[in-house]
Amino acid sequence: MQGDKLIRRSYSGPHLTCIKYLQTLEVFCKIHDGECGNHSGGRSLAQKALNVGYFWPTMRHDSTEYVKRCDRCQRYKPVPNLPAEIYHPQNSPWPFMQWSIDLVGLMPTAPAKKEMMIVATDYFTKWIEAEALSSTKEDDVERFIWRNIIFRFGCHNH
Repeated sequence: MQGDKLIRRSYSGPHLTCIKYLQTLEVFCKIHDGECGNHSGGRSLAQKALNVGYFWPTMRHDSTEYVKRCDRCQRYKPVPNLPAEIYHPQNSPWPFMQWSIDLVGLMPTAPAKKEMMIVATDYFTKWIEAEALSSTKEDDVERFIWRNIIFRFGCHNH
């Protein structure tokens, strides 16, 4: 006891002030939701309360329960093993067998009035071929495919 406060010895930091359950909600609110709060997880929240200098016997369990009741944490927490968006794998058994071709434009005008771009990406190697174009007519796209894909990598029948 130190005056009217119950104090617990700490091995690594300052003495810890023991608090009652009703005071824990105020501590959690300031650490978890407050101006500098980062909505950390349960174990981290309990450790931060210890670092600030508070202790109560059920703090680990209480911090986990507090985080489970936090609306923002439940809405925006990452779901383990779930990709950020729906995953659509693109499989190609060998290099340069399957390509994706995209037309990009209008872009800021470059020399020779080139304001569009054609980009081809190989699914297997992720190799990119790109070229600026002044138009995306059929002849321009065909010329790009012949010059940048077929002449360079060949036409393979596997």
